[in-house]
This record gives sequence, structure tokens and C-alpha cells, in this order.
Amino acid sequence: MNNNNKAASYLHVCDFSKSSIASIETASIWAQSGKISFFQSQHWFEAWVNSLPEHANVDVITFYSGNDELVGFTLLGKARLNRFLPCAKQLFLNQTNSFTLDQVWVEFNKIHAIKRFEDGCSEQLLKRYFNSWFNVRIHLSMLLNSTSFLNIARVQGYNFSSQKIAGYRRNLVSNDTIETIIKSLSKNSRHQLTRSLKKLNSLCGEIKVEPINNRNYTGAFNELASLHKQRWGNTEHGSGFDNPYFVAHHKYLFDNHPERVELIAVKAGELLLGICYNFLSNKKVEFYCSGVNENVPDKHIKSGYLIHVALMAHYASLGYQVYDFLGGEAQYKRTIANEKYHFESLTIWNNSTFAKTLWFVNKVKTYLNRFVSKL
Repeated sequence: MNNNNKAASYLHVCDFSKSSIASIETASIWAQSGKISFFQSQHWFEAWVNSLPEHANVDVITFYSGNDELVGFTLLGKARLNRFLPCAKQLFLNQTNSFTLDQVWVEFNKIHAIKRFEDGCSEQLLKRYFNSWFNVRIHLSMLLNSTSFLNIARVQGYNFSSQKIAGYRRNLVSNDTIETIIKSLSKNSRHQLTRSLKKLNSLCGEIKVEPINNRNYTGAFNELASLHKQRWGNTEHGSGFDNPYFVAHHKYLFDNHPERVELIAVKAGELLLGICYNFLSNKKVEFYCSGVNENVPDKHIKSGYLIHVALMAHYASLGYQVYDFLGGEAQYKRTIANEKYHFESLTIWNNSTFAKTLWFVNKVKTYLNRFVSKL
């Protein structure tokens, strides 16, 4: 393998600080945009890094070619494997293992690298960290392409487990309207949403889409936060809008990259149905989150479904080609999307005797838990 063309010859590791990532934020790697997700963009990376505490428990890793060219970089969170084995560590690609710091989440996860160097960077990362026996495993969540890591794991004899996570999207065409999108759905969904739309129109008025001027986003952002907290505030993980790191991340995006993020309201007459927060890039809309008004005048009005249908028609008219619901199962996604894809989350284990023993114990516990759950 030619080191100058395909392989990352070496890597450098330093502790996280705002100064340690300054050179990364100006790296030429960001120039290769292509059809990447917003989660892979320089804008997302900057926002996340700037919202982290100054000395987060994260390594900053930079990869170099044989001629000392910076060809890739990533962040790797570090944490104890469990409280009974304080020396045993686990690692997280572009995550910290702190729910508070990771609540913004990352999809389309990867090492940021010049494409021809991706395999080499993945190999260097695993070899470097698995050179230490106490680095037991690495978690790589929500990868769109896991091939590099899987190939290396098989060649090096690393044990691994994987999990598929469904993603849903709808391909848009320029003449999409609310009515034509509803007509394209299954018979039952078509019936329910047609009835819902008629009820809404007769009781409240026609649906209209109102993008929020990004220079005046604060009021709409707060209204989105309020609606989101009403729905998710009392759930297990709560609403991200109660999390100052989550809020700081997104405020950074609106303040510094307003052309790539959008708050957009959907109304019926004067009734606010909800506010959505979307990422816009490469003729693609990535739906991040929403606040839906549950206080509608009729139980047959499906606000959440109609919001997305109205937004699809709106973005189609502007020339957007994809409306992506991103990862995770939900009935509304399955109903409205016309394409399904998959992310893959991997856990790769060191092949040291220590790690292999822990992997075996973990495997036995998993099987026992499955057996007990069936009793």
C-alpha cells in the first residue's frame, strides 16, 4: 500500500482544549464537501466543540500521511468501563459518554478524513488505542459506512458486535403538493390524512408554511423549546432544551451559520401547528426536531403528520430533492417516507487477553439476560 496515496502513516494525540482544535477548524479537509450530511460538516463540528467544557475528557486525534500532510482527524471520548474495574477504559468516536454533552447526538458518524485516507485512519486509530491492554473497547455509533472498521476488525482478530438502526427519508419532486404526497401513501394512511386535512381546513383554515427569519430566531427558538419540553420534558432523557450544552450548541449554529439551519413554523389559519428545526445542505433537508402543538380542535387532526407533509411540499417547491427524517423508528416516518436506509453502530473489542475475557463475560451476560427475559 502506498503510504502517500492511501494510508495514514501516523497519528498524533493530545488532550482536548479549545486551542488544541484551532488548527482543525481551518483544515483543508473541510473543502471536500460533496453530498455530505450536515452532521459531517465543519459547521456542526465547530458548534459541538465550542459548546463542550474547556477540558472535556476527550482526545483530539490528527492523522498524517507519509509527507506530513494532515489527512484526517476525530475526537475520541474516554470513560471507565465500569466502577469495579477503574483501570479498564472504553472509548467513543465523536462522543464523550456524558449524556449531557452528547444529547445533541451525531448521525452519519465517521473519522473526518480525505476519502482515500479513510481506511488508513481507521486502521491507525484501532492499532494505536488497542496497543494498550486497558483500552478494552471502542464504540462507534451511527456510522453510515462501517466497512473500514469491520474489515480491520476481521483482519486483526478483534471481537465486535453491531446494531442496525433504520433511517427514513422521502425523495421529493418539484411538483409535490400536500395533496399529491398524501395520495402517494398507503390506503389507510391516505384516508386518515385526507380526513385530517379536511377537518383542519374547515375548523382552522388553510395550511401555510412560514420560515423564520434567522436574524430574529430567538422568539421562535424559545417557542420551539417550550413545545418540545411539554412533550419530552418528563420522559426518561428529558428535552434537550433543558440542557445548557444542547442549547449552546444550537445557538452557536444560528449565530454563526444561519444559512445552514432553519426554524420553520406551520400554521392552519392563525393556529400554530408546530415549529420544526431543520438542517439545509446540498438540496437536502435533514429534520432535526420539532415542537408540535397538541392542543388542536379535533382528535382526528394529525398535526405532526401534516406538518411534515406541508414542509415536504414547501421544500420541493424550492428545489430540494430529499427530506430526511434521520435515524430512529417512528410510525410517522414509516408512513410518510418512501425510502429506508440503515446506520450501523459498532462496538469493537481489543484482542488482549484481558479484553477477550471481559468480552466473553459480557457475551454470557447478554445471553443470560435474553434467556431470563423470555421466562
